[in-house]
Amino acid sequence: MNMYKHAHVIVNPKNDRYIIDRITYLIQKANLDWQVFTTTQQANSAYILAKQAIASKVDAVIVYGGDGTIMECASATVNQIPLGILPGGTLNIVAHALNIPLNLEAAFALIYQGNNIIRHIDVGQISSQDDIVSKTFLVRASSGYEAASVANTSHEARKREGQDIAFAKTYIWELLKNRFSNSQFKLTIDGKTIKVRAQECIIANSGILKREPNNIMALDNWSESSCDIEDGLLNIILLNIQGLNIKVVEQHVAKEIIINASPPQNVQCDGEFIGQTPLTVKVLANALSIISPANYTQNTNVTTSYKPRYTYQEVIRKRQFPKNFIYRKSNNNYITSLAYGNGKWTIIVSNNTDFCDQIYISSVEFPSYEIQKYWEQDFYITSLAYGNGKWVVIMSKQTIYSYQNYQTYIIDTYPRENLLQEQLKIGLSITAVAYGNGEWVIVISVGTGIANQTYFIKENFPALSLRESLVKNQQYITCVASDGERLLIIASQDTNISKQVYVTRTYFPNEAIQEYLKQSYFITDIVYRYGSWTAVLSVFNK
Repeated sequence: MNMYKHAHVIVNPKNDRYIIDRITYLIQKANLDWQVFTTTQQANSAYILAKQAIASKVDAVIVYGGDGTIMECASATVNQIPLGILPGGTLNIVAHALNIPLNLEAAFALIYQGNNIIRHIDVGQISSQDDIVSKTFLVRASSGYEAASVANTSHEARKREGQDIAFAKTYIWELLKNRFSNSQFKLTIDGKTIKVRAQECIIANSGILKREPNNIMALDNWSESSCDIEDGLLNIILLNIQGLNIKVVEQHVAKEIIINASPPQNVQCDGEFIGQTPLTVKVLANALSIISPANYTQNTNVTTSYKPRYTYQEVIRKRQFPKNFIYRKSNNNYITSLAYGNGKWTIIVSNNTDFCDQIYISSVEFPSYEIQKYWEQDFYITSLAYGNGKWVVIMSKQTIYSYQNYQTYIIDTYPRENLLQEQLKIGLSITAVAYGNGEWVIVISVGTGIANQTYFIKENFPALSLRESLVKNQQYITCVASDGERLLIIASQDTNISKQVYVTRTYFPNEAIQEYLKQSYFITDIVYRYGSWTAVLSVFNK
């Protein structure tokens, strides 16, 4: 078991605006002496930061980012100190190869909790004959279609469409053009020269070609068992490609390969274009120390599904927020929703929440400091509302969340759809919304299991078009709030909800709610919009 008390965490934030907060939160929660450094636009920024970390005598370098950032840090730490990986890219090829968890919290825990081993893995090194080019790689280098696709995929396309989609499109385009005839490869393999006609030459350090997500280069007629990242050898695979029909022509293993091609061919390593043949590739046996799972079975979605399962619920309505209820917690019941309207607080109390404790915060200004304090104690926001000149925030312990943050928006602004989709891609979901004192508060959390979310802004609740959209997308309403005139509605997939109804009245709809409660519906949110109440009631899957 290995634990690392002093480490530098090198972070490539890219499009994840919350990643620094998430990583800092995890470090503070674990009480670790780890410092966080952010990459810049400077070339080889991650490599420079890793070298500085080594000079500082830390126990390990921890890197968050995609494969490119990981490769830079790996190059710096070869034959040096251990490298820990927090996967943060689209492909995460290296993480897949080493069975490192793709969930941030799980990968983080692997490093600091000590349930790990050090794997001393091979590294490929590729260089030009005049030593102008010198790069290391963990997965593979290649020459042919794949390298041409890497070279011809623009930075703008990668940023706009995501690296994997942009690369796949370029790769397919190269195949459709079919501009590669069988090139004459001249390979010197551990001193022995062979000549072979092929359209692709792959030098593999790791045998994961079948297992890469969205990998178009899947070699169904190639056995990966001989390609071991710890065997001190590189695998050479020569291919002929017609359309999507890929055939292995020859296979070899070696410690050093000199690649010549006629005509000269592009070369890439681990998704980075590095030049053209001729090039020399050799293995640095067991040169990189990687912090790896001691006994880990890959699970890319280390989350708990959003699955309330109440069997009892009651509605409490008071002119003053019922502070005493928080401390009473009778029969293991906890607040699951609240709203303020027409001079009264409406509190929804439920059982079977899985909460083990609950607190409330009441403040004229949004209570940022208090929320941060309770986050540090493993409480998370589960409900919030503004009423009678004050914010009330309910925070609960033993939730399904592993991380949480919030955004604020001034009046007349809402979260952008593209921002919402970016959040979902990195595992963040909207779990609560509220409006008060001239601003929207949007709570975002990790660990919900929600697969897809959409938001709607409506004058009335609910319009027919909204119902039709929800049915079409198999979504259910999970959050709703109002600024007094309009409604902000969050709809989600994978909610464990099987049926849902909406009850809207100009008065509080207590009788209708009680009738639905008798039919095994439960209130999942409630809102007051100027002049009317709306309750969202749902039936949960068993």
